Amino acid sequence: MSSNSEFCDAKDSSVTGIIMLFALTVMKIRTPKFRVRSATFENFNVGTPTNPSFSSRMNAEFGIKNANFGHFKYQNSTVRFFYGLTQVGELVVQKARAKARSTRKFNAVVELSLANAGGGEYSTGK
Repeated sequence: MSSNSEFCDAKDSSVTGIIMLFALTVMKIRTPKFRVRSATFENFNVGTPTNPSFSSRMNAEFGIKNANFGHFKYQNSTVRFFYGLTQVGELVVQKARAKARSTRKFNAVVELSLANAGGGEYSTGK
């Protein structure tokens, strides 16, 4: 009877090992990816070489790709757009949920603006 018990223990260990291997390789937790999927620009205005600046309105489609086998909830977040080290726009993303193994898409309008970019790290190159 003890040999039968040892066989069951070995079988249980093998099944546990296979489940662990599957869980650690196939079902591992991945960080969701946030991307600007596409964008169009309206009212693009630029300054002069002596007063470099720009302003524009960006109509963008954003995506949060969740590669996990479970849903992903995220809280209110802020997306900031930069030109070099200077912030030129900001978008507040409302809390929501991305379904398992899918991409949650949403559209937003972002006002981009950079006034008086001359000096410091930004120059006209002349």
